[in-house]
Amino acid sequence: MIRVPHSPRTNEKAIWSFACSWDAKTRSTAGLFESLSDEDMREVKSYFSGKTRQKQHPLFLPAMLLDLLIVFFVSHRRKLEHALFVVESQLGITRGQRQTDAWDWDYELHRDTTMHCNTVYTSLIYLERQLDFASRLGDFVLQCLAYIEEEKVFLGEPRTYLFSVSKEMKENVLNNQNFARCQLHQVLCLQKRAQALVSVAR
Repeated sequence: MIRVPHSPRTNEKAIWSFACSWDAKTRSTAGLFESLSDEDMREVKSYFSGKTRQKQHPLFLPAMLLDLLIVFFVSHRRKLEHALFVVESQLGITRGQRQTDAWDWDYELHRDTTMHCNTVYTSLIYLERQLDFASRLGDFVLQCLAYIEEEKVFLGEPRTYLFSVSKEMKENVLNNQNFARCQLHQVLCLQKRAQALVSVAR
């Protein structure tokens, strides 16, 4: 059972829960994916159509989940970064933008700007946890891949084929983990920028 912390999308509130089992005899996977929206289903179907080679692998669905989460989290980080940039421009602390009327803002505008910065900062805190979860999900998939190789789980004729898919999957998971760590570093930097903005806005 895998449960994603917080909603992976910014425009919808849905906590993804996921469970699956793999039949070694038929090389088929049965799974339960809860709280998917119509848009999520389109993403999943699109992913399936582009990964026909990996469908028979027992870790296909957990690896798919990791891929989708990375895409969503990167999109989320970009939106939050843009939101910070807009406020920085208004305050005149963006490179190339020195003029500002922030000192003439009334109380309501100061309060609204401070609340906006705090909202962005809170979203960045959530995103930090989500990226950490993605990295740990990658660890889980890698551990399962190592177990499959050590215990010779694949039997019969498709063994060579499935081991080949495992190598591809391992490389993809490692890439996702490195990317998640890079994104996490950027999120931590954005958190500092958001805190600085609150100080300036006050």
